[in-house]
Amino acid sequence: MTNRLCLILSIFVSFSLCLPAGYSKDTHNKSTRRRKIVKDDDQAVKEVVKAVARLDLGNLSPCPEAFEYFPHSGPQQVACYLLSLTYVRRAMNTISMPIFKSGPHTVTGGEVQLKLDHPYDFGHYNLTFVQWLKDMVVPVLTRPMVVKATQEKYNQTLRSFMSTLSATLNKIDAEPECFEAQVKEYRRFLTARRSGTYKDKEHPDLPYERYYYFMNQDFCAHPDGGFDYFAERGHAGYAGVEPADGNMVKGCVSWWIRRSIDGSAPLFKKIVREVVKAYHPPVDTTKPLIVSDDEDQALRALQSFKAVIKAKDSQGLMKLIHPLYIKRFHDKKYGGDTRRFLEQFLCGEAVTTGKLTCLDPSKVTELDFQSLTRGRGVKTFYVQYHMSGYRVSSDELAMIKLDLLLARQEVAPGSHQYRLVGHQR
Repeated sequence: MTNRLCLILSIFVSFSLCLPAGYSKDTHNKSTRRRKIVKDDDQAVKEVVKAVARLDLGNLSPCPEAFEYFPHSGPQQVACYLLSLTYVRRAMNTISMPIFKSGPHTVTGGEVQLKLDHPYDFGHYNLTFVQWLKDMVVPVLTRPMVVKATQEKYNQTLRSFMSTLSATLNKIDAEPECFEAQVKEYRRFLTARRSGTYKDKEHPDLPYERYYYFMNQDFCAHPDGGFDYFAERGHAGYAGVEPADGNMVKGCVSWWIRRSIDGSAPLFKKIVREVVKAYHPPVDTTKPLIVSDDEDQALRALQSFKAVIKAKDSQGLMKLIHPLYIKRFHDKKYGGDTRRFLEQFLCGEAVTTGKLTCLDPSKVTELDFQSLTRGRGVKTFYVQYHMSGYRVSSDELAMIKLDLLLARQEVAPGSHQYRLVGHQR
């Protein structure tokens, strides 16, 4: 049961896993089957907790070239990650129905062989399986007690991918004509590949690179704009108020296009929304978002903050912190001890316990934007993140609410930039 439910969690976030298609007919009578379902459903909560809690960043050997940026990765990298887990691979033969109805992937000697470079084919989901996933499994995965027990592991491994999958879905639903145009173009691309009439110039930047700029506000008007065009118009664009990661976006958009083609998109939309609703605390909408001329400066500072956290760049982080704050705490309170200063800078209230918790700057695994609001004066903004990682001097994972202040610093007459101020007083 543990392996089966772990696999179920993995499947709906996977790009393509081709499993054996054998189906075992249920020979139980209706009353016996009903009792068994109730019993399995009660036990499922405990088993899902155990399975999801095992997700980690351990063995990534099946496709190491895919993990330069993991967990900030697209569907293919997520699939490779899941296949690197022994208990997922071992569970392949436990599912009583085919996951895919067709596709280029194979199973050899009990191992899944992904064919990710097929010129015109991909894994087509079995709709019966996706419906079962939605009706029987997602309700268990999204129970509050399961979410509470597995939140930290989820944040460490799957949160970035699911956030991007959800953000791209929001734009798809907001601009359906734009998306349908891309589906049609993708179909023409596959047909040209299949017939041998494909020419690069007729299908620029397909099947992935074009969608790097999908979240840019001008993409739908000029989907073939290219680097130079979008570089002058916000580059990869924004997911809400946070800069979008184009490398993740392009994979997710291509995945949604394929789900539209194989007919599983309506069911997967409901699955993704339910999981995100359960595992992603809502963004604070009670306070107004920034709307001033300082918006670009503030967002640029947050983009830099996310980059240095992701790169675990301590010196880069120091450059983003306001010099007056550094002078007061780094220089005076901690006597120039940069490591101790940064450990105290990354402290906040633990989401699960409410206790003050500090994270090791070199072991942060996830940074999830929550809200950005204007301060009372014109020179400040308040920002909140959910940050996951390992506690200072500990191998325990934790997720904290990190509250910071963006304070404007004058760098030259008529010129300014925003710098971070921590919670210490």
